[in-house]
Amino acid sequence: MKKFILLIILIPNISLASDGIWKGFFDINGHGAYDFTAIIDKNNIYAYTETAKTICLGQIEFPKDEFKTNLDMYILDGTKFSTAVIQGKVIENAMSGKFVTQPAVDTGNMYLVNINNKVISTKEKLDNSPWVGKNNKTDIKISFDNDNNIQGSDSNNCNYYGQLSPLNNFVYNVEIEIASCGTSDGFYYGMGYSYINGSKKSLDITAIGNSFSLLINLTN
Repeated sequence: MKKFILLIILIPNISLASDGIWKGFFDINGHGAYDFTAIIDKNNIYAYTETAKTICLGQIEFPKDEFKTNLDMYILDGTKFSTAVIQGKVIENAMSGKFVTQPAVDTGNMYLVNINNKVISTKEKLDNSPWVGKNNKTDIKISFDNDNNIQGSDSNNCNYYGQLSPLNNFVYNVEIEIASCGTSDGFYYGMGYSYINGSKKSLDITAIGNSFSLLINLTN
């Protein structure tokens, strides 16, 4: 009788392993360091730097033990001002690489570490009590219902509606509508994550609309 051997080859899903939050720093043209946070779901990436007041979005790939990302870069008023290509190595829970921007041809180095161990799982329900913080420099207060629907307002009397929905264990998909706010009215799409911040919980949201972009930092 012939014997058949079933051989199963397990190929690690590098993209799945990269899902989540990566924080670190970069320098540019020899100056820095500046903060940088990348929020990743599969091949989609949103990123921001608070010190440089810039929000990025694009695609990221993980060939073998490397990474390459192409980013569109927006200042906080929403204007796209540049693109960047970042590429380098993935070493365990860290990414180390170099970047170049266009059209300015600025160059620099970047180093990021995965912080998923500090991130609150998207499977956990967000607290219903108000989350308070800043949208850039504007005071904001947001509440969530049991389905993570958003209702809130800010110190400029702008109203916020929308929803957070899980993309993976660490990252939320973000859909926000701003109303009663003049030129800021409209829909904004992005990503966010919640994490332990001392004795409190924090929630960071980055999103881009047609005219403006959002960088919201909340604490509960």
